[in-house]
Amino acid sequence: MLVTPIQLLCAFCALANGGTVYTPMVVKEIQSPEGETLTVYEPEKVGTVPISEEHLEMIKRGLYGAVNEPGGTGWRAKVEGMDVCGKTGTAQVIAGRMSSKYLPYELRDHAWFVCFAPLEDPEIAVAVLVEHGGFGGTASAPIAGAIIKEYFRLTGAISDE
Repeated sequence: MLVTPIQLLCAFCALANGGTVYTPMVVKEIQSPEGETLTVYEPEKVGTVPISEEHLEMIKRGLYGAVNEPGGTGWRAKVEGMDVCGKTGTAQVIAGRMSSKYLPYELRDHAWFVCFAPLEDPEIAVAVLVEHGGFGGTASAPIAGAIIKEYFRLTGAISDE
């Protein structure tokens, strides 16, 4: 399967929000130097994922477990006081069974982690791809966790500790 980070992030956003697919946006609004809002860009709905609410909830609980339950591969993205839901991934650069650590750097696997938080009423989604990073749980999940933690620290949802 070929997918870009933004495509995977859009899929996770749809999971997080109940199935609505939106056009990705880089800019939310434009302000003047004085702070006056000049232009606001509204989200543009492009579709809906054909999935039942029951199945959607099962997927979200699995994504929660991958980060928060014992044995979850995404535990390094866990943020104290915040329900992070995510999935690790490893993308092979070449086919084969040889461990990545024995390959030249440019042939090593890419590390993925995609997540959203919190579980209930999500506010943020993050996709991290570390080229030639190995495994998503070790290379990408900690980066995503740091981004989630900083976002919620800045919004005041969690403390600075």
